[in-house]
Amino acid sequence: MNQSRFLWVAYVGLGAVMTVLILLNPGRFMSVDSHYYLRSATNLLAGRGYVILEQGQWIWNGTFPIGYPALIAILSGLTGLPILVASKVVNYAAIGMSGYGWVRRLGAARAIWPLSIWGLGGFLKIAVYTWSETIFLVLLAEWVWGLYQFLQNPNATRTFSLFLLGYGLFLIRYVGGFVFGLTSLLALTSWLVPIWFQAKAEPSLSPTISRKFLVIAVAGFAGMGMYFWMNQRLSGSLFGESDLFQRNLPGSLSNFSVGRC
Repeated sequence: MNQSRFLWVAYVGLGAVMTVLILLNPGRFMSVDSHYYLRSATNLLAGRGYVILEQGQWIWNGTFPIGYPALIAILSGLTGLPILVASKVVNYAAIGMSGYGWVRRLGAARAIWPLSIWGLGGFLKIAVYTWSETIFLVLLAEWVWGLYQFLQNPNATRTFSLFLLGYGLFLIRYVGGFVFGLTSLLALTSWLVPIWFQAKAEPSLSPTISRKFLVIAVAGFAGMGMYFWMNQRLSGSLFGESDLFQRNLPGSLSNFSVGRC
């Protein structure tokens, strides 16, 4: 069996294992956060907007960014799959798309090793839960690759792609905004110590890297600021309803107690 075929078999096997695990689990691998994702996706699909019903009122869900519920709603709307099933398929499809991308970049032989992490217990658990971490990890790997490509040639396309990947991380999980802080540090470093970047970039392109990094960082922080402003305007809080986690603290803590990262 060649390596490409092995990866396809492994991917199908991963899907089978995920399906069996989900069917055997009474709670279908759902946590407190999972229910908020699905409720938000259901309301998006129903045309109510990105809201949740709290104490008899429709409230903008600023607690979780819109990215993951939107992906679930889009897949459910396009395929007719139930929201819960769509959430599992979104995770599985993200792993598959990531695998396809890495095989094209690295070849099947080298791609096997980074892709094999999804067979490990901790990563498999993340994949079967209705959590945003699977999409986040896939996008984070894409961002790292995008950064590598950007350092080779910081053209407009790669600059825009790096920004989009970073903002995508933020829209999946707020913590994803850290990449714009990292981009700011890279802008400062490439300006103060440009020789560190000349080994990666062509000499003629090296002076532009600092400016491009700065553009990405400024655009990213501006986009984050607009999103938080929208949260404040629609929910009265930068991060949504302020007492959400206080009411659900025991459930949230239980997620961390079983090793959620």
